[in-house]
Amino acid sequence: MKILKLSDGNQHANFFSANVSLSEIDEVKSSYTWDNFSEDENLMWEMGDLLFSDAVNQQQVIDNKSDREFWSKLNKSQKVLRAFNVFDNTVRHSVFFEFFYNSPQYSYVMIEVFKELGQTKLMADYTTLLFTYIKEDDFFNGVREQIKALPNSDKYSTLDS
Repeated sequence: MKILKLSDGNQHANFFSANVSLSEIDEVKSSYTWDNFSEDENLMWEMGDLLFSDAVNQQQVIDNKSDREFWSKLNKSQKVLRAFNVFDNTVRHSVFFEFFYNSPQYSYVMIEVFKELGQTKLMADYTTLLFTYIKEDDFFNGVREQIKALPNSDKYSTLDS
């Protein structure tokens, strides 16, 4: 398993586009407004599901290898939405540990996603939680070593203590 990063592969080109009609998008936008927000059914979740379900249903994202190939084709904005969609789906229906355990390849990229979205407090809290899990559980040795090998890894020195 190799961690994903926003800088992986494509950054700008549109290699992937969902097979979704404008009327389907409009229906989701009108059915799920922020005024009637629900944790289980909301605009963010439904739009992400609409945009990525086609690829998932075509089994383009089955294992880490195909997930990685799919990831490298997404542009940066699509990567942010995809990572947040995977994160939100797991954490909303379970706990953080399940996200780290079931989708370890997405564990680091969420730091980048929160930074990209300007959510510095959430990024700091998430980073603390991630480092707590990966520092203490041998299951995450690979994730820990990959994060420590990143450029500017000195800011992750707490993983050694």
